[in-house]
Amino acid sequence: WAESQLRGLLHGVGVHHAGNSPLMRLEVENLFRKGLLPVVCATGTLAVGIHMPARCVVFVGEMDRHRFSNMEFHQMAGRSGRRGFDTVGHVILCSNFSLPRMQQLLTSGAELLKGVPSITPTLVLQLLRISDRDLACALRILRNPLFSATSSADDADAQSRRLLMFALEFLRRGNLLDTNYR
Repeated sequence: WAESQLRGLLHGVGVHHAGNSPLMRLEVENLFRKGLLPVVCATGTLAVGIHMPARCVVFVGEMDRHRFSNMEFHQMAGRSGRRGFDTVGHVILCSNFSLPRMQQLLTSGAELLKGVPSITPTLVLQLLRISDRDLACALRILRNPLFSATSSADDADAQSRRLLMFALEFLRRGNLLDTNYR
């Protein structure tokens, strides 16, 4: 199997999927970015978090069987025509999508991302650095709804303040900050 993949690489065709070793996937990504692989056959392993702009993305196979989310579809399709690389991109659907599923995927908006980043001592140090040690500015940044696990603004403010003070005290006790946050 590895020998056939290497032969493919010599002919400009890469394969990227979860069955590949991490080193093989990384090499395929690097060769593609350098323009040495005009074609990469991939699974959802290329859907999120990897910078690999392409001119064309082709979906093949029994796509109704693979239940990926709207976001994953848009991430995969969005590899084509990336800003700064191409002025246009192409997405080709060569699969057995049902018409309602295809319409849903093509017309769906972006999904709301949910998550609560941790307010860690490292984050607090970064906030103090970018806010020029202005604690009020750091607290305003933490009041952003992105950092809150609660729906109430008052609860979010109290939660941010409590977590910020905890991290500051942790850094002071570790002699990483003095009382003036320096």
